[in-house]
Amino acid sequence: MKTTPILKRLGLCLTALLIVSMLTGCETLAQQRARQEMRQREDMLVVQESSQRVEARIEALEFEIDVLRRELDRVQQDTMRATEIEMDALDGRVNATERKINSLEKARNKDRQDIVDTLSKKMADLMQRSSSSSSSRSGRRSEYGYEHVVKSGETLSEIGTAYGVSVKMIMDENGIKNANMLRAGQVLFIPE
Repeated sequence: MKTTPILKRLGLCLTALLIVSMLTGCETLAQQRARQEMRQREDMLVVQESSQRVEARIEALEFEIDVLRRELDRVQQDTMRATEIEMDALDGRVNATERKINSLEKARNKDRQDIVDTLSKKMADLMQRSSSSSSSRSGRRSEYGYEHVVKSGETLSEIGTAYGVSVKMIMDENGIKNANMLRAGQVLFIPE
């Protein structure tokens, strides 16, 4: 009966093998779980580290944005100041130009008035001389007025309008019976 101890030994070996294989299998599951947990922890650490780098980068970008905003504000203020200075200078030049224009306008008006006064005086002198010589020759009723030489095609209406006198006054002063009977070269006395 030598087979029984062999069988016993074989049974023991099989049992041992079964136990070892069972133990080995349990270790493998435990090891897999441990490895999986380890990987999860490593992944979590990688995510945390990546998150910290992103946060640090965001902080750096926010700092750069603040620096750029301050620089932009400074540039805007400098630009505003420069613009205000230029506008003030431009206002000064505009005001100086307006003063010059007003001064020139006053001088021009004064010159114009001087010319008008001088011409009026000369015309008055000429008319006075003309009317006194004309009055003495023709015996006209009015002492003041103008002598007018009729041009070809001129009418009493045009002459009266030019001097600001009615046609009737011109006709009465010159003894004209028919207003349509004017001759070129005819001298008319135009009363004032």
